[in-house]
Amino acid sequence: MESAGERRTVTVSAFDLVWYTRALLTTRNAIAHLPALFQAMDDGNFTELGRMADGWRTAPAPNATVFTHRCSSAASLEREQRIARERPSAALGDATDFASPEAARCPRHDNVSGTLDGDAPESNADEVIRDFPNGVHLHVDGAAHALLGLNDAATRESIVRFLGTGRLGKIRLALPALAFERRESGRARPLVAGGTIPAPSLFGIAR
Repeated sequence: MESAGERRTVTVSAFDLVWYTRALLTTRNAIAHLPALFQAMDDGNFTELGRMADGWRTAPAPNATVFTHRCSSAASLEREQRIARERPSAALGDATDFASPEAARCPRHDNVSGTLDGDAPESNADEVIRDFPNGVHLHVDGAAHALLGLNDAATRESIVRFLGTGRLGKIRLALPALAFERRESGRARPLVAGGTIPAPSLFGIAR
């Protein structure tokens, strides 16, 4: 790989690929980039993965406060057993967070979930909301974890109204269909100039 005119070799492994793939499952733009990335690697071009791996390995460790909520999320024994059952067949193993905090008793709990959210999938919200008698769940088709569709004006208006009133006009909203990126000139386009991408879960897996 090349960085600031310097060429150097970076060794990558399946671990790096799993973590980078997991990091890309955070936004719609990043998800749309996946086919181009995998096509480039299938053609033998691992430059982008090398840049990301090098960035992670040389970046300073995050502030310790990022671990606080992860370490206190207290998955139940049932959830731990489910993780163990699903880990061998999951495409990304346990590289994402499967924790489900115990729900506190409160009068109402509103949830907004996206169908492309790998961090907090709809099934997690369904599980938590069972403990809230007046809980309401809004589903957004095509929304990823970051923004949850708030960058779309119509969806944003519906979500803000829902969170402000607790009332649903519809139980499900839909974003425009996702347009996947096409590879250009035989190589995948890095998502961020300089070959870095935020990976908030890189240093810890919540249980």
